[in-house]
Amino acid sequence: MDVEYSFLSTVYNNSRTIKGNLKSIMNAINKAKVESEIIIIDNYSTNGTFEILKILRKELRNNRYIIRIMIIRKNVLVKVIIIFK
Repeated sequence: MDVEYSFLSTVYNNSRTIKGNLKSIMNAINKAKVESEIIIIDNYSTNGTFEILKILRKELRNNRYIIRIMIIRKNVLVKVIIIFK
């Protein structure tokens, strides 16, 4: 898959809004019919944001985008997770 666009989002304790925000980005990608990647950088949220993202990987499947989650703690990359390919 050749990526045409990259969307980058930083989050911290966004458990109430992350699902809607991510679905909005994916809907725009689907309408535009472009191959894209979504990169989410989580600054070590403590309110369940990361857990919600893990649940979303099962709900939202599409071959138009790659979603990567990067976990940052005190400005150090802790973990990179590729959710979809």
